[in-house]
Amino acid sequence: LGLINEVLDMSRIESGKMTLSEEEFNLAEMVDNLIVMTKNDIETHHHEFEVRIGKIDHENVIGDSMRVQQVITNVLSNAIKYTGEGGTIRCSVRQLPAQKDGRCIQELSVSDNGIGMSEEFQKHIFESFTRERSSTVSGVEGTGLGMGIVKKLVEMMHGEIKIHSRVGEGSTFTIRIPCRIAAFEDTQTKRAQAHPKGKP
Repeated sequence: LGLINEVLDMSRIESGKMTLSEEEFNLAEMVDNLIVMTKNDIETHHHEFEVRIGKIDHENVIGDSMRVQQVITNVLSNAIKYTGEGGTIRCSVRQLPAQKDGRCIQELSVSDNGIGMSEEFQKHIFESFTRERSSTVSGVEGTGLGMGIVKKLVEMMHGEIKIHSRVGEGSTFTIRIPCRIAAFEDTQTKRAQAHPKGKP
C-alpha cells in the first residue's frame, strides 16, 4: 500500500495534478500526531527518540497540514530505517519569523546517528528510484521514491530542505516551510468587518 501511494503521489506531482489545501492547524497537535504515527517503528527498533520543541509564537497556522506531516513522516521513516538497533533519533520543531507580515516559517529537523550517506549520494538522494549502492543498505527495504516526494512537496510549499551527513556518523535533515499565521488572518478579518470599504 505504501508503494502504491508513493507511485500515485509522484505521478500526481509530475503531472501537475497535486494540489495543496489551505487550512488552519495546530503545530502542537501535528507534533503529537507524528509521535503517535512513528511510535511502533521506534519501539520495534529499540531507538531512543527525542522530541524538542523550540520557540513557537504562533501555534495555529494555515497551510496543508497533511502534506507537512507527510514530509516529516517520510524523513522520520528514513531515519528509522537507516539507524541501527538502539540508535538515537531526534526531532526538533521551532518557528522562525518570515519577511512578510502575517507569515512565519516552521523549521523541522530530524537527526540520527545511523549509517549516514556519502557526499556523492547526497547529490542524488532526491532523485526518483535512487538508493545508495552499498552492502550496508542492501538489506533495507525501500522504493527510492520517498525522498523525491519529500523534495517536491517542500518545493510546492515554497520551502527548502537541507542535508548534513557523514558515512558512519548519521544524518540531519532540516526542513523549512512557510505558513500563514491564523491569528493574523483573524485580525485582518475583524478589521475589515469593523471598517467596511469606503468607511473610516
